[in-house]
Amino acid sequence: MGVIETSTKGHTMGTNTRRHEGRYRMGKRNEDGRTPLYIDGSKDPVDFIWSTGHGGRPWTTENTPDFHDRKWKAAERVVDMVDARRAAVERRPVPAAVPEGYRQASWEEIALSGIRRVMVPEETAYVDPAHDGTPDGGPRFVTRWSDPVRLVDVTWLSRVAHHRAEYGDFMNVNMITAGGFRSTHWPEGDHAIALGALVPVDTPLLTVSPSFCAECGADSALYAAGQRVACGPCTARRLGWEIESLPHPHFESPKALYAPGTLVEMRVPRGDGGTDIHTGTVKEWHVRLDGTSTKPIGYEAANVRVSFDVSRYGADNCRASELRKIDALAPKSTEDATMTTISSTASRPDMIRLRFLGSTL
Repeated sequence: MGVIETSTKGHTMGTNTRRHEGRYRMGKRNEDGRTPLYIDGSKDPVDFIWSTGHGGRPWTTENTPDFHDRKWKAAERVVDMVDARRAAVERRPVPAAVPEGYRQASWEEIALSGIRRVMVPEETAYVDPAHDGTPDGGPRFVTRWSDPVRLVDVTWLSRVAHHRAEYGDFMNVNMITAGGFRSTHWPEGDHAIALGALVPVDTPLLTVSPSFCAECGADSALYAAGQRVACGPCTARRLGWEIESLPHPHFESPKALYAPGTLVEMRVPRGDGGTDIHTGTVKEWHVRLDGTSTKPIGYEAANVRVSFDVSRYGADNCRASELRKIDALAPKSTEDATMTTISSTASRPDMIRLRFLGSTL
């Protein structure tokens, strides 16, 4: 008679052959009627076999869904499952090594420093295989890094609240590949965003302000690379880089970029000498990384969209440098959704006049 094959959840086993005999050992039955099963010399039981006591297939185990007409067949099924798990682990990808001369950096660091020469994650996997196929299920690791690319702009966006809990935030990273083609990197979910990118360890840093280059005399943005400070063309030539790959030469770089969901406030001076204080959350930020040290862009590189009106006309975009992180939102008035005023008094000189605009907080 040939071997009869049965299939459960994609696994098969020969029900009329003892293919794994010698790999498993049944221990003494416990008081509760369960028999411990040891596999490949394990010290602790891998599973327990027990009988329902009725029917033509009474034998099963705690960790398999099958029922068998013989006790040894239940043991064989467990060995099949153990082998299937081991094979799955062997097929799991392994973390990609960080190439020599590179280090990992967060997207906040990359944006704040204007770093443009990076290697982005091309393929990732969940640390826990149980999260495979689930959105933003858990921590990830990189299984393959891209070749070096040049960033054009980076945008960090937030989802609506009921989707954010399951899917997390997402990013849109536009870049130029080594072949000169425009491409986009889409980190989906908070755990993918947390992977950041790789940056060269010798990435030069843009100095505080433009000045004369000690090497060529040019009046331009200066970069510090090791002990040497020089203009963009001189620094790029020494490193063997294209000038567009140097950190972005924006002169009004923000001191901080806050992730979506961060509580922030913005103080806006009024014509009467007072101050309007807007409070809310960051919804997204966008950093432009175009321009060179010889042709810098003429506007601030970072733009932030917030949950409150920056002006009376419904605008919600502002400069990153205008925001300050806070611990809690300002209270809303229950009587007037558009304005709350706290007047300073002689008895409470510590109180300030606050004016909260908009009903979106």
